[in-house]
Amino acid sequence: MAAIPERYPESTKADFALGAARAIPVVGGSITEVMSMVLAPAIARRRDTWLKEFADGLDEAERKIDEFRIESLQNDEAFVSAVIEATRSAISTHKSEKRAALRTAMQAET
Repeated sequence: MAAIPERYPESTKADFALGAARAIPVVGGSITEVMSMVLAPAIARRRDTWLKEFADGLDEAERKIDEFRIESLQNDEAFVSAVIEATRSAISTHKSEKRAALRTAMQAET
């Protein structure tokens, strides 16, 4: 089984909001600090946790299901859309139970 390269979204809504806050001189200081010190790291941490958990689930499915290959999912547009939606939801919550439910739903898609 080939190792999955780690891939993360390049830009998030938080990245754009941070850029916008920095571009407005009146807003500047406090909003920029909140975005860069609190929200951006939290969003990145949630994203990274979700993607690692999700990749672990795919690896497990590949080990348990003989005909399943992770590589086959890259051209499955319905699966990609479902992953994008699940990722948005996973990043939006602090609840591990919700992320677990999203992983279970995604495994059902495979």
